[in-house]
Amino acid sequence: MSDERPSLRLGLESFFAALAGTALALLALRARPAWNHAVIGGGDAWQNLWNLHHVDRVLQTGGSLWRTDRLWAPEGCSLYAHTLSLTNSLPGALLGRSAGFFSAYNALVVFAFTLAFVALYRLARRLGAGPLSAAAGAAVFAFAPPHFARALGHLNLLGTGWIPLSLEALFVASRSAGARRWGAAALAGAALSALAFTDWYLALLGALAAACFAVFEVVRAGRGQRAGRAAAFGLAAALSLAASFPAIRGLSRAASSGTGGHESRWCSTALTSLVVPSRIQLASALTPALTERNHQNLAEGAGYLGLVPLLALLVIRKDPRRRELDFALVAGGVALVLSLGPQPRVFDRLLDVPLPWAGLARIFPALDFGGCVNRFEVLAFLPLALATALACERLLARRTRAATAVALVAALFLAAEYAPKDPGIMESPFAAGDPALTAIARARPHAGAATEDSVVLDVDPGAGALIRQLGHGRAQTFGYLSRPPGIALAERRSDPVIGPLLDAGRKSRVPKDAAAAWLRHRWHVDFVLAPDVSPERELAARLGFERTAYSPTLALVWAVPDVVLAPLEEVGFGTAEKENAALALGAVAGGFRERQGAEAGLWTTARAFLLVPVAPGTWSLDVAAPGRFPPRLAVRWGRGREASRTVDGETSVELTIAPADVHADGTVLLALETDEEGVLVRGLRSRR
Repeated sequence: MSDERPSLRLGLESFFAALAGTALALLALRARPAWNHAVIGGGDAWQNLWNLHHVDRVLQTGGSLWRTDRLWAPEGCSLYAHTLSLTNSLPGALLGRSAGFFSAYNALVVFAFTLAFVALYRLARRLGAGPLSAAAGAAVFAFAPPHFARALGHLNLLGTGWIPLSLEALFVASRSAGARRWGAAALAGAALSALAFTDWYLALLGALAAACFAVFEVVRAGRGQRAGRAAAFGLAAALSLAASFPAIRGLSRAASSGTGGHESRWCSTALTSLVVPSRIQLASALTPALTERNHQNLAEGAGYLGLVPLLALLVIRKDPRRRELDFALVAGGVALVLSLGPQPRVFDRLLDVPLPWAGLARIFPALDFGGCVNRFEVLAFLPLALATALACERLLARRTRAATAVALVAALFLAAEYAPKDPGIMESPFAAGDPALTAIARARPHAGAATEDSVVLDVDPGAGALIRQLGHGRAQTFGYLSRPPGIALAERRSDPVIGPLLDAGRKSRVPKDAAAAWLRHRWHVDFVLAPDVSPERELAARLGFERTAYSPTLALVWAVPDVVLAPLEEVGFGTAEKENAALALGAVAGGFRERQGAEAGLWTTARAFLLVPVAPGTWSLDVAAPGRFPPRLAVRWGRGREASRTVDGETSVELTIAPADVHADGTVLLALETDEEGVLVRGLRSRR
């Protein structure tokens, strides 16, 4: 279809293509009434369902879309490195208000397939394919095994439809003039921006495809056309960068402070998976022995290209007159090579051969922030889908029974080799009135809570915690994010009370009453929650708290007790013996480095905390900082109380503790902040 064909006709065709794409999606996903109360797939689907709730909460109460205090409480966390996918979660949040959030999430999954189908259909029509041929290519792009596998929970990665939409707009901008050219360039910029707000993996792929298209168009243009085309492409790039720059900057900051991603060697596309059906395909029943040798999970292990699309690509490449696919072939080929990771893999065996990703990640370490390089493979289906459309059109153009029969057989074979298994659904195991979650939801926050809600310490840091949070509605100490915040995770792992809950091999040395006070004041925790399975329930039970609610076989709840601790006159950290004695009496220290050698005291990190049972009065915090550059120490406690000084050698910081500074359980929490070198804390003593 040439660019001169009336837009009205293409719009009408797109409407019917949308109907066809939606029907195929409903069939492939096995639409069912349970979609009203369950998510398609499971696992990470709950993460994306949580995103809809987060966006809805922000729209109703205000706040930042890119930050939340509901996860990693009490400090909260950034969502720039998370799969927030605003192009999905914003409309999903609005739809969820009327249709329910389960229905809204599942509708977004279906719409993603519809968008991919329609977008590729339109691009194929622009390149000269007929309606039936364009539909065949659209089916390849939308229902390719690596793309369909994302329906198991990766809603953000289903947004590939924005790529052909942006390319169509660039095509129109390249072949038009005047206002139509600049309008199409603006639309291309908008589509590329939508990619950036959908997923950063897709944003890279969109930029790669757009850059390849622009280069080929400018190079092949006549002298009088190059400047205009280059200007249109530059406008599209400028608009997309301007719109997405804040998100790019936030992602860069998150990448520098977050935890690492998947290991690219193993989260890559195996060479064998390109030609061996994956477990998400019905055809895998024909190759069980080969299929099972790829031990990646269902979502990450699908890499099958398809014999029909590969054959179609070979047919089109043999025709020297058909050069429309050069840009797609280059972009898809580059993406496919990158998806193989730093070294090729045959089933689960790594070959000692370096690939381009290894060098790129060495030059640009931020590329390994995600690590799942296999996700780049989806762009390889752009040339495969367009080749399928053009090869089909070439066959049908012959208008012979033999050619039509070949096209029909190829279509049936394609349907057979791409046919997916049922992705299934996952319902929340908790009923609306679940006793465990209801006990938390109805509880009033304690008087010292720093936020509007008391915090829940869910021992399970996985997706199950999000399911439970949707039931109890409280902020929680952990959060199932795409990339957990590095500093926050490190603080919890090293914490004297929370750390042992994350590590079954580590035992807590903190007594029960002191642990309760520490959880309340350091972490603002009112409830400990654990799934009723091993080892989580045993880890939570170690705290020694009295169980207050439970839902059999589902969840257990412990309310954090509020026990008054007897005041101390002195807390010493000069020796391990003094530290143990202080700990036994209720003093808890967190944020300190491991004791080294015979140092008389504990070295702080940049932020440390001391919880001490005290009586009001004047106290001295004895510290030391031998070295050439004396650090500045700030100590905060109570309600806005602060003392600070430069620590040069042995010194003391005077702390005046008023009755209002002491919590109801008789404790005071001291927050110590200094530079990364820290200070050496000898102890705390009363001066009254």
